[in-house]
Amino acid sequence: MEIYKYTLEFKEEVYFSSQEIDIFFSTKPIIGNYALAYAMNWCNSKYNQNYVSYEDDFKMVNHKGLYIIPAIIKNPKYNIFTFNGLSHSYYHKMQRAQSNYPQMGKIKALSTGNIAEGFIFAKGEFRKLSYIRLGKFMGKVKVIYEKCDYKVIEEEKECYGLVNSLDLHDDFEIKNFDLINVHPVSLFKNLKGRGKMYEIKTKEGTVFYPCNIVFGGSL
Repeated sequence: MEIYKYTLEFKEEVYFSSQEIDIFFSTKPIIGNYALAYAMNWCNSKYNQNYVSYEDDFKMVNHKGLYIIPAIIKNPKYNIFTFNGLSHSYYHKMQRAQSNYPQMGKIKALSTGNIAEGFIFAKGEFRKLSYIRLGKFMGKVKVIYEKCDYKVIEEEKECYGLVNSLDLHDDFEIKNFDLINVHPVSLFKNLKGRGKMYEIKTKEGTVFYPCNIVFGGSL
């Protein structure tokens, strides 16, 4: 198996509707690994379907031996702007009540120049895309890969970055964590636990991450 540290450089604004408060739509400084798997073209989203196909899509990715962890943005920068899709001919409060889609409001998006990072675990070859598209606006993002040396240990350590709570294997003994509630799956931050872990050496230093982690946990 090979481990790569990936770095995302935002060339355009990236917006996910992580939090909605009335007409204010905000992006949290994280990128879920499900969104990243689709962006990396490991599986294809079926836009004409009326159901979520995570189980079918990620079984295929697990079969390929690929896994990407959620990305974290350490020093996020934002742009805030307004949008208005209303015409002048109708009363917007009535229209909002009839639709599931916001017609006006403010958006807080991750701005150009942000840097996000995480790891890819690959049991086989995969295509290393130089650029991907992310978010509802399909913002352009550059991807840089750094191959890392690693070894497997079994100790109690604090895990690097973010861990998908559903993907974590049951045999990992969780000690403590901070929980980030985001759709579709909550993420662990500052996760500390005992079990088999990768000790990963990067240019910035050594970090730790749980082994036996796959999309969906047991798909």
